[in-house]
Amino acid sequence: MLLAFVNLYRGNKNEPSIFGVETCSVEDFSSLAVFVIICMILSYFCVKMVQREQWLKTKYGEGLSSSDVILNGGKLVKLLSMSFLGGWVSGALGLGGGAIFNPLLLSMGLPPKVASATGMYMIIFSTGASTMTYIIN
Repeated sequence: MLLAFVNLYRGNKNEPSIFGVETCSVEDFSSLAVFVIICMILSYFCVKMVQREQWLKTKYGEGLSSSDVILNGGKLVKLLSMSFLGGWVSGALGLGGGAIFNPLLLSMGLPPKVASATGMYMIIFSTGASTMTYIIN
């Protein structure tokens, strides 16, 4: 939803901004910077929430699967950096997210069914944002 709003606010080469924002203006780059900062803050809080859940599962010895990815150290850095790079590549080249994220998740030890379902779950949001932008334009 936030991505659809940013796309409508900024516009693109085919469709102008519905708010009159000029391409490559201060407002254009400021809106992009605010979007990136919001995404970073949300990622931080989501990682902390998952780490807390994993800590509780470990503490009480229930619910932690052998295929769970423990978010700490190298795995966390790999996941965050490859997610950023994968999102950029899939957006810039028009590749589907599954072609990038499924191999990443499989390399981290997730079962194929979980990796596939996670990839499809992520794609729903980007497809929904694109659909809303298209409908509003």
